Amino acid sequence: MVSSQSAISPRAVDGLQRKRIGLLTPYSGGNFGDAAIQDAVIMNLRQRIPDAQIIGITFDPADTGQRHGIRSYPIDASSYPVSANIDSDVTDGPPAREVSKRQQSPVVRLGQRVLQRALATLRGWGREGRHIADTVRVLRELDLLIVSGGGQLDEFWGGPWAHPYNLFKWVTLARLLKRPVAVASVGACVLNTRLSRWFVRHALRLTAYRSYRDPRSRAIVSTLGPDTDGAVVPDLAFSFPTDNYINQPRSAHRRPVLLACPIIFAKPGVWPEPDQESYEGYIHRLAAFLNRAIEMGFAVHFVGSTHVDHSVIDDVLTTMSTHGKPVESRDISTFRCETLPDFLREVENSDFVVASRLHAILLSHLLEKPVLAISYDPKVDVHMKQIGQQRYCVAIRDFDAAVLEQKFVELVERRGFIVDGLRTNLRNYKNTLAAQYDNIVRLVQYEVR
Repeated sequence: MVSSQSAISPRAVDGLQRKRIGLLTPYSGGNFGDAAIQDAVIMNLRQRIPDAQIIGITFDPADTGQRHGIRSYPIDASSYPVSANIDSDVTDGPPAREVSKRQQSPVVRLGQRVLQRALATLRGWGREGRHIADTVRVLRELDLLIVSGGGQLDEFWGGPWAHPYNLFKWVTLARLLKRPVAVASVGACVLNTRLSRWFVRHALRLTAYRSYRDPRSRAIVSTLGPDTDGAVVPDLAFSFPTDNYINQPRSAHRRPVLLACPIIFAKPGVWPEPDQESYEGYIHRLAAFLNRAIEMGFAVHFVGSTHVDHSVIDDVLTTMSTHGKPVESRDISTFRCETLPDFLREVENSDFVVASRLHAILLSHLLEKPVLAISYDPKVDVHMKQIGQQRYCVAIRDFDAAVLEQKFVELVERRGFIVDGLRTNLRNYKNTLAAQYDNIVRLVQYEVR
C-alpha cells in the first residue's frame, strides 16, 4: 500500500510507453543471496509489466548486466570502471630522480603526504560530482526507483559515507526529479553514528512506499523517527521461483548429504572487526562437528554462498584432518559456485544444511531443506524464529560441537515435520510478497509532488 507520508498524484502516461524501473542495491555479484533477490524482483515485475525495462544500480554494473541481463549503472563514484585519467599515477615526461626517504627532510616528507592527500581529496570530489550528474541523468529515465531488499540500512561495511550516503543521494535526487521511490523488504543492521542515522532517516521519509523484512529491522528504524514507519514484509528472496530446483530426481542409493556453508566471520584481513581467536574457535568447533557427521554416515559437501567465503573451506578441511581421521575423498566434496543456479543446485542435491549467512540459510529453507544455523548476527536469529526453526540456531562465538551434534540428530529425526512447517510458512510468505509487488507496480502511474 502507498505510504500516507508522501503526497502523490496521477500522472498522465501513454499506455504504450515502456516503463523503466531502477533497482538499487549495494551488490557486486559475488553474493548469491543478493543475486536471488534481484532475480526475484526482476521476474515478479515482468510478470506484472511484461515490457518493463529493468535497470540495475549496483557496485559492479558489468557483472550485474551479465548475470541478470539488464542495463546497469554505478551506485557510487567508486563503482566507475578504473580510468587512467582519474586514478593512474602514471605521468608524462621523464622519470623523476629517485630520492631515498633518509635523504629527505621531515618537512619535505610531511609536505608530500599533505599534497598527496589533497590531490586524492580533489580527485574524489571530482568523481563524486561526475557521479551526481550521472545519477540525475539515470533518474530522469526512470518511472520508479526500487530500493530492492537486502540489508541496505547498515553502516557496518564502510561507515556512514558508504551505503547510508548512497541511499540518501539516490532517494533525494529522485524526489527532486519527482520520481517515486519504493523501499521493499529491506533489513536494518548497524546504524550507530549520528550521520548514518540522519542519512537513512531522511532517505526513508522521502519514499512513497516502505517495508522492512523483519520486526527487528522495523524496530531499529522506528528509533529514527515516526515518519519512517512501514509494514513488515518477508525477504524478497522468498519470491524467487523454485520450480526448477525442488524435488528433482536423485539416486536412491546415495549417502545422505550434509551441505556446509562456512563464513569468514572475524577472519583477520577480510572482516571489518577481525578477531583471530573467535575465528579459530569457530573453525575448530565446526570441524569437530563435521567429523562427527561423517562418522554418522553423512557425506559432507562444502560450498560458499559468497565468493569471499571460499577461503574458509580450506581452513575447515585442514582442521578436520588435523583433529580427526584423515579426510577421505568419498566423505568430502567441495564446490566453487560461480552463479546462483550453481549454488541452488548444490542446495537441492543435499539433505541437510549447516550455514551462517542469512541468505545461505534462507535459500536452503526456500528449497525446503532443514538447516542448522550457526548465527553470527541477530538477523539470523530473527529469521530462524520467524520461520519456526529457532530451536536449531546456535551462537557462532560460543556454540558447543557436542550440542550442535545433538541438535543435528534431532533435525534428522524430525525432518518430515520440519519440511511441512517450512512449506506452510513459505506459502504465506509468497502470498504476502505477491501483494507487495502489486502495490509497488501501481507507483509507476504516479509522481511525487
